[in-house]
Amino acid sequence: MPLTLRLLNKTIATVLSSPEHKRVRASQPLPAHAYSSLPAAAIQRGSTWQREELVRVAARSGSLEAVDAALAATCLSKCLSNGDWLLGAAAEAPGPGVALALCQQLAARGWLTRV
Repeated sequence: MPLTLRLLNKTIATVLSSPEHKRVRASQPLPAHAYSSLPAAAIQRGSTWQREELVRVAARSGSLEAVDAALAATCLSKCLSNGDWLLGAAAEAPGPGVALALCQQLAARGWLTRV
């Protein structure tokens, strides 16, 4: 996870402390261990859709470990909504064998709600 630290004056620090500068954005899957270091407060402030999107990005990696870590970091469970959103993202994992294996693992855990 790229990170840059810089010393700032008070004016710039005040401007950058606003909520729009504290968003967590994941356009590419993070390694499974990185989800535990995401700022919990920032994640919990996100909408359900935004938290689901973080899990979708993990699912698109094809790694069940990353999905588990993202689900834990976002405090999402299958009780919040049906699992179609997660299975749809898992089906987009690179490589047909990877996508199928991840979908089967998620279905075995009960994420498949409709046939």
